[in-house]
Amino acid sequence: MLGNIINPFHIETSLPEISSDTPFDHSRAITWNVTLHFVEENGNNDTVTFGEAPDANNGPPADSYDQAKPTAPAKPYVYAWFEDGLPAPYDKLAADYRSYPDTTKTWNLSIHWAPLTVLKPTKVTISWNTSDINSSEYQEITLCDNGGAPLVNMKLIQNYTVTIPSNQTKYYHISCSTNTSNLPPLANFTVTPGNHTRLDSITFNDSSIDVDGSISNWIWNFDDGTIAYTQDVIHNYTYAHEYTINLTVTDNDNATSTKLAMLPIYYNLSIINKWNLFSIPFNHSINKSDIIVRWNNTDLTWEAAVAGGIIIDYFYGWNDTTQQYELNTEFQPQTAYWIWAYYDCSFLLTNQNNTDHYLTHLNTSWTLIGNPTQNIVPLSTIQILYNTTYYSWQNATSNNNELGTSLLLNFLYLWDKTSQGYSPHDYLTPGEGFWTYCYYPCTLYRPNS
Repeated sequence: MLGNIINPFHIETSLPEISSDTPFDHSRAITWNVTLHFVEENGNNDTVTFGEAPDANNGPPADSYDQAKPTAPAKPYVYAWFEDGLPAPYDKLAADYRSYPDTTKTWNLSIHWAPLTVLKPTKVTISWNTSDINSSEYQEITLCDNGGAPLVNMKLIQNYTVTIPSNQTKYYHISCSTNTSNLPPLANFTVTPGNHTRLDSITFNDSSIDVDGSISNWIWNFDDGTIAYTQDVIHNYTYAHEYTINLTVTDNDNATSTKLAMLPIYYNLSIINKWNLFSIPFNHSINKSDIIVRWNNTDLTWEAAVAGGIIIDYFYGWNDTTQQYELNTEFQPQTAYWIWAYYDCSFLLTNQNNTDHYLTHLNTSWTLIGNPTQNIVPLSTIQILYNTTYYSWQNATSNNNELGTSLLLNFLYLWDKTSQGYSPHDYLTPGEGFWTYCYYPCTLYRPNS
């Protein structure tokens, strides 16, 4: 007696009814599958599975391969699931199988982090077995962010760490393809944190990735005429300005990617615990709210420095028409201002444009002037325009001109903030303030070089 014999030629013509209680059918013909393990930095964990089978559906309707995700546990928890456009209870899948074989396919992965009390982001490490990944028919399997940017080649790398904000869900894609064409690299870099001043040594670290190969070439353009070709670079700037940093990377298949980022470089203007007479070393105005006050290695806003008793909130400018001081709220170029500081500190200022050769215009009076450039300018190099004629400093301060007499004093009075006194000076220093007297209205220009 042969007993009950199963007819091998019998074909099931209808799928069993699917419900949330339907057990996962392991007897079906699964071609390949991969389990993703999620471990949060405090030990909370979860798993999901994806893969393919010849008779699995791509999307609706749900089939016996689809395994609904149980409800989330009590906090704290990390909770992951796949989405395949299925109705509840299959809108969140613990196991998401698709039809085998295929040329391209994307699995939509979601990760949620729910802390117990402390609302802060956490790091979640996703791991998988690369042997399982490589058992598929796909030449490329890539974990991508929600925008499609590649994060890691899952066929080569077996884990990746992401940051999940508290009580939020982050979305990712697992992109699969039989296409063996090269994926371009993704250029990126980091800069030493903080507000950088001119001549600071600044570290630029490459953080570019190439998910299906390697990066073989780096080209850094620092927007000051300097080019570098190493992976990481230490660079400094001579002048304060807002620079555009450009990194172009090339991978082993000659595909390229470029990353641009703005980097402000500040001029560091020393202020001491006394009366200071200072000027802006640029040819544009600056509002006090745009100034960073550095005190005790801490960078403060102007408002915070005033509230903290580091500086006073007001400053005095000189009106050369009325020949009197007046309170100001904005720093203008080509002139100088008085301010009192309760503690030694420094003002960090950045330049928004390139300076020209214009220095200042002088009326017939005592005038406070500043140097609107970042270079020392000797008086002997200054050109003086009177009417339509340019004169050297020597000729303008002697009788060797069309008037046959001096147009202005042949020296400047510099305020020495350390001694709190004046002294004659024969060059314009950036950031300082100077008194001068002009006998006839004229305009000062710095040299062309």
